[in-house]
Parts: sequence; structure tokens; C-alpha cells
Amino acid sequence: MSHSHHRHPHHFAPPPAGGIPFAEADWQHLQAEDLHAARAVVGLMASIFSIGLVIYILVALTVKGVIFDLH
Repeated sequence: MSHSHHRHPHHFAPPPAGGIPFAEADWQHLQAEDLHAARAVVGLMASIFSIGLVIYILVALTVKGVIFDLH
């Protein structure tokens, strides 16, 4: 099965002739917000991974019989 969108390179629109349509201060503010959001996403992903790792370890130790003796 082939996908036609993989055969052709992507064409992006050229930048506007007048440059960025934001004032420099606004542009800096947008970049700061993006950086803050990126850090929040990475923090959430790390916390979700950590919680999953703890649950995995607890289940593995339980199955092995280290934490709870199920027999």
C-alpha cells in the first residue's frame, strides 16, 4: 500500500514580504510562552513515566513474592 503524500516533497509557503507580523516584544513573549509550555509537557511526561515505572516495579516485586506473599 503506498501513500501518495510520501512521494512528493512538502512545499511550504514563503515568509511574508513584510517579515514577521508581530512586534519584537510580542514575538519574544510568544517564544517565552512556547518554552514554558514545552517545559510543562516534558515535566508531565516525566512524571507519567515515573509513576508507570513505580507501578511496574511494584507489580514485578509482587509477582515475585517480595512484597506480598500471594501463596
